[in-house]
Amino acid sequence: MGWVGCAPMDGGVGGGGSNDQPAPPPMADNGVRLPGLSTYDPKKWLDFFEHLRQSSLKSHREALVKRHGEAAGKTFDQLSEGTWTVGRSPAGQPTLACAASFWTLNGGVILMDWKGEQSGTAMMFFAKQVPHDKKGVKRLRVDLVQSGETQNVEVLASRFPMIPSMGMMFFKVPSSEALLGAIEDTQDFAVHLEGRELFSGAWHSANSMRKDLTECIEKIARETSQPRPTEKVDR
Repeated sequence: MGWVGCAPMDGGVGGGGSNDQPAPPPMADNGVRLPGLSTYDPKKWLDFFEHLRQSSLKSHREALVKRHGEAAGKTFDQLSEGTWTVGRSPAGQPTLACAASFWTLNGGVILMDWKGEQSGTAMMFFAKQVPHDKKGVKRLRVDLVQSGETQNVEVLASRFPMIPSMGMMFFKVPSSEALLGAIEDTQDFAVHLEGRELFSGAWHSANSMRKDLTECIEKIARETSQPRPTEKVDR
């Protein structure tokens, strides 16, 4: 089974139309977690991928361990196999988000749901092959293939803010239920643009991630349904 009804963004994200879905909160606040985050600061993470671009896998791992220690080698091994992270935005914000991210050496997938003043659900692919530039966001129509099922959808493409050397495609998903209900433990995917395959891959070990993501989404739904405390104004 593939993704159920990955909705086209014909009205654009945040464009004000009735079918629009606002863009998610900034990456720093929406629960996207990097593998090895306790070891890497953002500059080291960018350095990690810059080394990867310039060297073979074996020499890259050796260089990382020499430069950053054995923890860098462990992170490299996780990315070689593909690894999930699940996180959420800090409590108390007007919009709360949950994100499950599958990371590999060549890119990955982010599954995200956000609720509150803004709400929406999305799937994002990031990879070096995704078209991106410094000018901002591009609107593209692509074929998304998942587990043998193909959907022709309109997406937004931009730079991936956490790894600027990669591009990111933003796919709107109809609902939290559609997102969670379509997650398979192992699932392959590919994106084609104008008849040409841009990138492809597969995730694995998603069952435990789906449980964690479901619990996270349920929790932010409860939190955002409660009245927010009002600030007292001194007179």
